[in-house]
Amino acid sequence: MRTGPRLDNAGAYFDTLLILSRAVARSAAAGGQAGSEDLLARIDRVSQAIADGDHENALKAHHAFLRHLSSLANNMFQERYFDQILDAGVRMYVLHYFTNATAGELQEAVARMTELASAISEGDPDRSDSCVSGSIGAEINIITRSLQPQYGYDLDINALIAGKGTGHE
Repeated sequence: MRTGPRLDNAGAYFDTLLILSRAVARSAAAGGQAGSEDLLARIDRVSQAIADGDHENALKAHHAFLRHLSSLANNMFQERYFDQILDAGVRMYVLHYFTNATAGELQEAVARMTELASAISEGDPDRSDSCVSGSIGAEINIITRSLQPQYGYDLDINALIAGKGTGHE
């Protein structure tokens, strides 16, 4: 059985991640059980790991935050399938998100998480939905950017043919 997103199913993965994330955010906000201080403490763990350059722990802390939101939804089906979609994307986030996001983009991600935490703790499902949708969209942009050619367009084929290399020597 194949697991995790690949080039041929990445769109389906992101659709599923977005749908489940939106449902979890809306349900967590509607449930009214989220404490602002608890959510912010979880976000601080993400922020500290990013500041330390520890992408593995940043991802673990980010997923722990999201899994906590999922548990606040009080919906065992959302929680189960959300957990699975997070696990399925670990490799993509390690290989393509954290290694290609700029420091500024990672700080923006923390700011979006903070906004999401605020919307959820205030019990605002619509704003929670908008926040999580924006977060996933930004992550997708970074991941897809990582798949773009980095230097292939700059290659000077004529110089290469003439024995002069790439022209960047």
